Amino acid sequence: MKKRMMGLAVLLFWAVAGVYSQSQKIWWGLAPDDWNQNHTRFFFFNGFDFMNLTPDAGQGLEQTVNADLSFVRNTPEAESGDTAGKTGKLPRYLFTGYSQGGLRSLAAASILSKTNRAEYNRVNGIVTISGIDRGFEGLAGGAPVLRQKLLARANILYRGGKNSADMIGYISLLALGIDPLSASVFVESNRLLVPDSLEEANRLLCLLIWPFTIKDITDQTLGDNWVYNLLAGDTSKIPEINDMDPESEFLSDHILSTKPKYETRQRKIGERALRRVRFEPWDFLKWFPITYYVYEPIYEYYRVQVGELPTIQIGEEMPIGYIVGANNNTLGMAGGEAENTIRTVAKALDKTFDAAAIYHMTRTVVFLGYFWGTVTDYQDCVNARNLVSNLDREINLIKGSPENDGLVTVNYQYFPKSVHNNTLGESAGYTKYPQYNHKNIISATEVHNKINTMLQEAHSRRVITP
Repeated sequence: MKKRMMGLAVLLFWAVAGVYSQSQKIWWGLAPDDWNQNHTRFFFFNGFDFMNLTPDAGQGLEQTVNADLSFVRNTPEAESGDTAGKTGKLPRYLFTGYSQGGLRSLAAASILSKTNRAEYNRVNGIVTISGIDRGFEGLAGGAPVLRQKLLARANILYRGGKNSADMIGYISLLALGIDPLSASVFVESNRLLVPDSLEEANRLLCLLIWPFTIKDITDQTLGDNWVYNLLAGDTSKIPEINDMDPESEFLSDHILSTKPKYETRQRKIGERALRRVRFEPWDFLKWFPITYYVYEPIYEYYRVQVGELPTIQIGEEMPIGYIVGANNNTLGMAGGEAENTIRTVAKALDKTFDAAAIYHMTRTVVFLGYFWGTVTDYQDCVNARNLVSNLDREINLIKGSPENDGLVTVNYQYFPKSVHNNTLGESAGYTKYPQYNHKNIISATEVHNKINTMLQEAHSRRVITP
């Protein structure tokens, strides 16, 4: 059982993980021949490698960017298009970054501007593609906030599944190796949902996603899986993820010149019907039991930026272009067949939870179940039904906003012109592609053409300063 999938967190992360990332962090290439002779090289900072990250990797983004810069400084000059032999000057180059690579390309330029001005002046410009340039909004507040979002929904699914089992029996759950009676896996503390047994919780959550098992996850033990460590609250083993938090020290040290202000807020995602009994005097009876229900909201907690936008450490002398994706269909990034499977399972669960809700309401009205807690069972099934019937909405809430590219919210993919005015591309300060998501934007031909246009434009926009 320990090699089963990681539950709801897997659905939200691993369905898109690995489909766009590569193991190589950075590589370089030659610019097209028709560019100005000074455009001889570009460095491409690649995205975050979800599939190969393991706990205790021990490397945060600080170490990764230092390794990126070492690669930049030590890459041999290309013979083709190299102007050094003609002019006696080292050729200039450009930075491009995709996904997490966008954040790292900005940090690399910022570090060079403070530590090696001569090398910084060789950077002609920066272009990010679906970059987490301001951090990953879904991680605002750090892993504990994201963990609570996931577990709040996991608990809703658990309760809905448990109460549906009363109607459909145990056959389907036992086939998955799950005992719904013994799996009391969640406790409540100050309205925060905390797992009592992660292993049991993850097995229960397989009910939602078991049809599309991902081999790379099941071949790892739970303790070696970074998602498990995130759910367990042990964020010390995943420093690279911590550094993508918009409030992280990494962004404050290398990207932002002013620290953003965030507030914690709560949002209702369901409600629980809690049975209560009080005793009141009635006629010839001294005390008569009165059954009633108290409805308690189920909240998720999230962080939102307030006040002025943070400014960026990179000066106006550096032109920056932003390619922004805006297709927010996260499940679509898993591929057509996988997406269809997920949605088919979600529809089946929707009908199951709905039927279970009707079943428990019938028990309430016809069989006097009101007095024994069936209203609670009914409400639990309604909560679970509402969650799976609005799966895209729930995933968007976890990411931080419905305006996203399937993973990264639109506003966090760029710095507005009010913060950094020397931008490339459209007059708005960024170029938006509503048809592309975080996975396919990097392979689109029109996006490649726009990147080339931006890199050429950067040559005329770059201002060399001492």
